[in-house]
Order: sequence, then C-alpha cells, then structure tokens
Amino acid sequence: MRNFENKFIVAVFAANLIAVVVFGGRYYLTGNIETPHKEQQQLVEVEIEDSNQTIAIAAPVEEDLSDYVADPEKGRKISGKCKACHDFSQGGKHKTGPSLWGVYGQKIAHHTDYSYSSAFEAEKEKGEIFWDDTHLNEYLLKPKKYIKGTKMAFPGIRDAKDRLDLIAWMKEQK
Repeated sequence: MRNFENKFIVAVFAANLIAVVVFGGRYYLTGNIETPHKEQQQLVEVEIEDSNQTIAIAAPVEEDLSDYVADPEKGRKISGKCKACHDFSQGGKHKTGPSLWGVYGQKIAHHTDYSYSSAFEAEKEKGEIFWDDTHLNEYLLKPKKYIKGTKMAFPGIRDAKDRLDLIAWMKEQK
C-alpha cells in the first residue's frame, strides 16, 4: 500500500510541475495564460482631446471606441509603465530600450546610435513598419507577438483606451 501512495504523490507532483511549466511558459512568452483566439477587428478613428488630429487603430469589435476622445495627458501618465526602460525627453539618452522622443512617424529601429535586437533590425530591412497609429497600437498590445524575437519583456497594454491615450501623447513628443 505504501508503494501506491508514493507513486500517487509523485504523479500529483509531476502533474503540478507540468502545469507550472506549460502555463508559466505561455505567460512568459505571451503575457497571457489563456489560449489565444483571433479577435474580430474594426478600424476605429478617435479624436485627440484639444486637437484637430485623430488616431486610427484596429480595435476588437466588442469594444465601441467611436465616441472615445483620446487624452494625451492620460497618455503621459500611462507612459510611466515604459520609463524604466525608455526615456521620452527631448535629447534623452537610451536606456535598456531606445529613447522614444519623436518616435511617432519614424521608421522602426531608426536610431543609429542604439543597438537594436536582430528582430528589430530584420523588420527595419523589410522597410514596412513606420510608427503610426496602427503599428504602435498593434505593438503596444503585444510586443512579443508583433515583433517576434524582440528582447522587450513588457507584456503589452491590453486596454485599447490606454493605448489610444499613449499614442496621442507620443504624437505630441516632437
């Protein structure tokens, strides 16, 4: 009977270890432990508070953002999540990540004095990504999914309104 109990304890321990590895690994790679599913997207144009500009992003169909007015001041506060690795000030120095002053409208990996990951350099060579509303929105949602192989550990910003506010603020940093 004792042998059966030992085998049972080992089996339970092994099952728990496997669960930790699978779900922990999924969280590490995607920032999410849920099974990914394709969300339907719609193109949404959002006004920027106190400005004649708009932001156009793809947002989940379930979320109606058509009446939302992006607030750059809220975006400035949200940028605090990024400041451990990025500097947003004019003439700011690179940290773990590149300086993000004036990044809006720039080609991906545009700083010549920063050593980007090979994933970013590969995207730069393709020449298809400029940091506009759509690309910033998709990148900020899930950086590791958008640029496969990026060294950036940040899991992303899930809330579409937070992303819109941050993009509105980034537009002003020029």
